Amino acid sequence: MNNFINKTNQYLLERYPIIWNTKLLWMLAIAIGLHLLFFIYGFLSLSNPESLQGYRAEDIFFKSGGIFISIIMSILMIVFWLIMMFKNNAFKSFYPTRAWDLVKQFGAYFLIIFISISFYFSFQTGLKTYIDQTYNDERFEKDIETANRAAMFFSHNVFDYKLNNKIYPSKFQEFYCETIDDLIDESKPFIKSSFDNKHQFYTLKTLTRDTYSEYIDSIYDASVFNESAGVNLKKYFFKDEVVDVSGDIETAQPSYYHYSSVFYQDGISNYSGDSYYDEGYNDYGYGKNKPQISELKSRTIKQNHDLLNRNDPKEIKSLLTEFLDLANTYKIKHNLTDDEWFNAVYHPQDFKVKTLINSRDHINTYGRIYDEDDKLTPLQIYAEDINSDFYIRTENLTQSFGNIKDIKENNFIEVGIHIMLWLSFFIALLIFAFRITGLKSVLFSIIAAGLLGIVVGLISIFSLMNSSGYSNDEYFVMYLALFIGTMILLGTILWMPKMSKLISSI
Repeated sequence: MNNFINKTNQYLLERYPIIWNTKLLWMLAIAIGLHLLFFIYGFLSLSNPESLQGYRAEDIFFKSGGIFISIIMSILMIVFWLIMMFKNNAFKSFYPTRAWDLVKQFGAYFLIIFISISFYFSFQTGLKTYIDQTYNDERFEKDIETANRAAMFFSHNVFDYKLNNKIYPSKFQEFYCETIDDLIDESKPFIKSSFDNKHQFYTLKTLTRDTYSEYIDSIYDASVFNESAGVNLKKYFFKDEVVDVSGDIETAQPSYYHYSSVFYQDGISNYSGDSYYDEGYNDYGYGKNKPQISELKSRTIKQNHDLLNRNDPKEIKSLLTEFLDLANTYKIKHNLTDDEWFNAVYHPQDFKVKTLINSRDHINTYGRIYDEDDKLTPLQIYAEDINSDFYIRTENLTQSFGNIKDIKENNFIEVGIHIMLWLSFFIALLIFAFRITGLKSVLFSIIAAGLLGIVVGLISIFSLMNSSGYSNDEYFVMYLALFIGTMILLGTILWMPKMSKLISSI
């Protein structure tokens, strides 16, 4: 091995002295080997599906200690390289060097520094390769579809199955369901459940107003929804006429027919968890923004409705079995079997919700979310009665899906390449300056740069404090630094023969 290294060095010295002097070949060989190890490290870092259930799994390089290993390896490589390279200094030996050779040497420094500090890219490449291979697009989309179809039977929150959530048939998407007793007109058709919950459906009328020039008076407090209608325009929705929808209602009780959420869409979970005690739960989201019904949501809800209408127990149980297999693959904690789950949800008489399944294990450790002295509504009491010891940690599956999607779409090169390039440039520049001048020049240069930075900062602060009107602070500072740097460079080029070597090197 030593013989091979000596022969190679002799060959490089005779034909490629810059490569020999900068140790470029050996540094590239060592760095490539380390990059391969970091690639394998990244490839294996998420091999356990449970690691996908944490927050921002794409940052595992920083969370798992990979960043510290990378920094240590980078420091060791650069220090080893500098020790080997500084054994021979052609400049101090007055070896004749052409200007183009200086450029080549700086390029070699830059390349060595860059490949020695960019292990992050190899790690992330290994990570992304593993995710793309293990969760290829076809499989990933199928897993999401399975979860979205089975989510109807998760049975976490009784309020997800109330009548006012119903949006199928599609005409229900154009209605508003009033559930506040004081606002229901009992002289017109309304639907009442056995839990004293009343539901009255209204058509909607709209009014568009210019939010910039028109005063929005109190009448708009009566709107049930609003949405943007363009620049400075907002459309308001108001209850209009009561409609009789009893012919399209299977039951007024909480039912799987009323479920209208999508478990996973665009990285956002639409699930509300276990808050089935909250009678004030807002089924349309925060504020008065009109709910948007996506194509995926419409398609999924229709599939759910058709599945219930077919009332095929084998088909329903097959779906539940398929999801449990999926949950086991992703290592999602649960304590269900397909038989237990099927018996809990299969009630073909209007598919009423008769068993609640927790979204967390040991749910009782979270305590009641209402005061012990509070009087529960009939629906809350019903939710207490049908709550079971079964659980599926579906939130972990949502997190896994989100992490997989983020890693697939993460352009880590675009995010980090600029930092790596500039860091490599400045380190290479510092080493190059020390190489062709000396430690004294480099130290004085750093001190001079710090003083100039203070001067630029003080001038900028003083100028901006005394300026009036709008100003682009960042442009002023950058142009000031550019001007000072240009003057220093031109002054050095023009008057270098009259300067001392120390001043000109600085």
